Amino acid sequence: GLAVSWQRWGNPLVDCGREMNQPLRLAEGEMLYSEVRHIYGPLSPYINATLYKIFGPSLGVLYADGILTALVIVALVYWLSRQVMGRAPSLAATLSVTWLCAFKQAGNYVLPYSYSALHGCALGLVSLALLVRFVKARDERETLGSSNEKHGQGSGSRSGDPTVHVCA
Repeated sequence: GLAVSWQRWGNPLVDCGREMNQPLRLAEGEMLYSEVRHIYGPLSPYINATLYKIFGPSLGVLYADGILTALVIVALVYWLSRQVMGRAPSLAATLSVTWLCAFKQAGNYVLPYSYSALHGCALGLVSLALLVRFVKARDERETLGSSNEKHGQGSGSRSGDPTVHVCA
């Protein structure tokens, strides 16, 4: 999808002038909200301002941010879908997100209307992935604990912690 859509991600003058200007002004020392008008949270403008300071102000810097964030989103969509579906449906879901959201010609993840929305989407998926991992790990610990108790290791042992039973 990235190669097919290369350099056709939108019109920088129409689609994201704000997204290019705000980080530049922040990199030059202005303050968000008091001197630089912004209606979203502060994370994305400061991320892009930091990238501008490191790599210099360039549309390519924003493209790289969008591409990397899109890759994170696509990877998380695949991982999350694999937790509830088979390989083929997960691949179909991931390809749908890639084609319809990440690399389409207008309103995409590479040059979005709002990097705040893009970063928010990525962080929301990261949160969901961490929650899924936590729940799975908890379920595995409970399953391990219940199987130890079935084998007589749970009631007379020194500790109720299932990890102690495994190590003992």
